[in-house]
Amino acid sequence: MALKIIPQDVAPNSHDPVIAAEIDRYVKALRLEHWCDDRGILQPRGQSIDCLMRCSKDSIDFAAEKFKEILSALKAKGCEVEFQSKHENRYERPTQKVVVKLGQSTQALRIEEAATRRERVLTASERKEKERCEITGSYFYFHKRWIYTPTAKPKLVFDRWSGRTITRDVRPLVDMIIDMLNDSNERKRQSEIDRRHDRAQFLVKLRKFRRKLWKERQFEAIEKEAKSWARAEKLRGYIARVEQEQDEYEVDEWLELARKLVDDLDR
Repeated sequence: MALKIIPQDVAPNSHDPVIAAEIDRYVKALRLEHWCDDRGILQPRGQSIDCLMRCSKDSIDFAAEKFKEILSALKAKGCEVEFQSKHENRYERPTQKVVVKLGQSTQALRIEEAATRRERVLTASERKEKERCEITGSYFYFHKRWIYTPTAKPKLVFDRWSGRTITRDVRPLVDMIIDMLNDSNERKRQSEIDRRHDRAQFLVKLRKFRRKLWKERQFEAIEKEAKSWARAEKLRGYIARVEQEQDEYEVDEWLELARKLVDDLDR
């Protein structure tokens, strides 16, 4: 049976110092150098969308605090927590990420805040333009028609795009990640068992095939030897008949050569 980590009931009372230092460093850099999209979401300048944290200004402190709690709790439960910088492509700076490992399974985690959107009210000039287009039958283009509002509910994102909203109590999220890692370990263990079983079956079939092939080759060799032997015996009979006629024919040299050729054939 595979070893399974059983989640504890409580998260650690303090943050892991290494984890806290890494996230504090990230938040400091995010505040100093970032770009803000039309949703009001901040992202480190030059990094990909898979970066460690993407959220609004008002949510940064809450998200960072909860991220420290989640990662510290995972580390306290036996997971390895590794911060990485990876190049997604040559046009971007290295993207900061965090990977959690338990046994043979890994899970990349990040925080992202969604935003709600609603259609904004038309300005006076836009309303006139729309009315004119309706009269003439032409197309009216509503420029930047959406207004985005950050939800102030950052999500813990895993499995690339799946996510859960972060609440005050992070224990359910921690337990969920532990269960995912354990399930992944179990699938990998079962996959390895299935792979070894399939390989064992293949080797059994291969042995049978080789045995059959060996028997066929042995039969072919025996059959070939039998044909050579039968041919040699037939030729020896012929030579014996010729030898009986020695008084009438001068065949000594021929007999010596024939016997040598027949013996070579029967080897």
